[in-house]
Amino acid sequence: EDNIIGQVSNTNNWGNYIVIRSIYGFYVTLAHLKKDSAIVFAGSYVKVGQKLAKCGNSGYSQVPHLHIQVQYDAETKSTTMPFHLINYVSNNKIYFHPPPL
Repeated sequence: EDNIIGQVSNTNNWGNYIVIRSIYGFYVTLAHLKKDSAIVFAGSYVKVGQKLAKCGNSGYSQVPHLHIQVQYDAETKSTTMPFHLINYVSNNKIYFHPPPL
């Protein structure tokens, strides 16, 4: 279930989550997703830009947000890798890295 704003689940740290295996050998975890919002399932092939689920407030999360981590294997407690976002949207504005010419 999604938490009431300001409350957390002490028994389910990640809440609802998806782990994506990259063809390059790393994994990406998307956590704290909204209950029953996933539109991909185990074994699905996902493409860049594809919708996967809705941002939620499940697990050890006080407010709705998306937890993203890149890691070395599929386990949620795996060692993470440094990364940066290339393109993202914030407050209805698209940001590019590097900025387009």
